[in-house]
Amino acid sequence: MSGTSADGIDAVLVSLSGCGPNTRYEIKAFHSFPYEPWLRNTILDFAQSEYIKLDELVRFDSYLANRFAQAVLDLLDQSGFLPSDIDFIGSHGQTIRHLPKPVTMFDSTPTGTLQIGDPSIICQKCGITTVGDFRIADMAQGGQGAPLIPIFDFITLRSNKFYRVVLNIGGIANITKLTPACSIDNVTAFDTGPGNMLIDLCCQHYFDTPFDRDGKLASKGTINSDFLQYLLNHPYFSLPIPKSTGREEFGNSFFTSLLDYLKDKDIPPHDILATLTRFTVETIVSGIRMGGDSDPDQLIVSGGGLYNKAILNGLGNMLSSEILSSDQEGIHPDAKEAICFAILANETLCGHAGNVIGATGAKMPVILGKICRPFS
Repeated sequence: MSGTSADGIDAVLVSLSGCGPNTRYEIKAFHSFPYEPWLRNTILDFAQSEYIKLDELVRFDSYLANRFAQAVLDLLDQSGFLPSDIDFIGSHGQTIRHLPKPVTMFDSTPTGTLQIGDPSIICQKCGITTVGDFRIADMAQGGQGAPLIPIFDFITLRSNKFYRVVLNIGGIANITKLTPACSIDNVTAFDTGPGNMLIDLCCQHYFDTPFDRDGKLASKGTINSDFLQYLLNHPYFSLPIPKSTGREEFGNSFFTSLLDYLKDKDIPPHDILATLTRFTVETIVSGIRMGGDSDPDQLIVSGGGLYNKAILNGLGNMLSSEILSSDQEGIHPDAKEAICFAILANETLCGHAGNVIGATGAKMPVILGKICRPFS
């Protein structure tokens, strides 16, 4: 898995049994392979640039696929396994564009998404069946192609006793709502808005640091109510669910527009950061309460935002819920998304649908991904 924040490759080795609601897994090994600063910057340049040189994109697709393959081989080497021990790889790829909003083109209104790091290359370099490119099939049936994590949340975290909301705070924050004893048809999930994305951009711009470690910088600031209201007026938050978003909406271009808004305002950098952090908190809470829903019994949190105490304290102050790390439920908070794509690949190879239509809005369940097999 390589996510919106483009920090690196999360590689997890899991032993799986069963499928669907009966899936069980055990982590055998996990390692995060950080991207070098130049590589992260290159990924973000591709993801944020209005114009991309096609030749460069084609070659970069191959380059990243080779990096993903090497991450697999390195993880196996570190953990004492051979490629021949492995049944399959599930690879999300690196999102370069996610365009769930229909836009008129010729005589149609297509949507689209692009994850690079082609699974065929991973398959050939590792000699292991590889499943990748998971989002397109859902979009072909009118879905958003995101979020895809809800099937993992349903399989691993549904409860007969508690109403749970599962929150992942990556570059974008997303939630999955699991009412007690819910079926897959009762699950709703969507992106609430920015998670760490604007916070990171603010830290890089004002403080020359990649992110707000432990939320310490934000804790030194005061929330500016006018700026916060300006942020909350963004049209994304009035859209009905299902909905998804990404760097296209809340990335560099949006942050640049915020700098234009702020240039004649006398707001200190620490206050700007504190307000952007509160923005993440308020949009998560608003998403949880959307449609008049009550606060959950438990909020289970994963992703990089879990380590930002300013975010977690803000959620704790606004919600009546018990707040838990996914680690407290036996799910490694950094490995969660990588585990999910192993499970999604398992569903694909078993011929089962992997999308949750209450999350993506697709017209029907679909088998996700493309299966690439080595010659044998």
